[in-house]
Amino acid sequence: MGREIPGMNLAKEIEKMQRELVTLAETKDNPLADPEIYERSCSIDKLIVELMRNMKQQD
Repeated sequence: MGREIPGMNLAKEIEKMQRELVTLAETKDNPLADPEIYERSCSIDKLIVELMRNMKQQD
């Protein structure tokens, strides 16, 4: 097996969460005002920041 790229698992998790968020948003009448959508979006943002920090440490 090849060498794993640092942060790849985190990036895949972010992508998965983004897809789930889109699916959830499609079921809401007003997704921009929905607290559940906002909460999940914030969680994704936090993971993106973590990924960015991890990638910076690799430099």
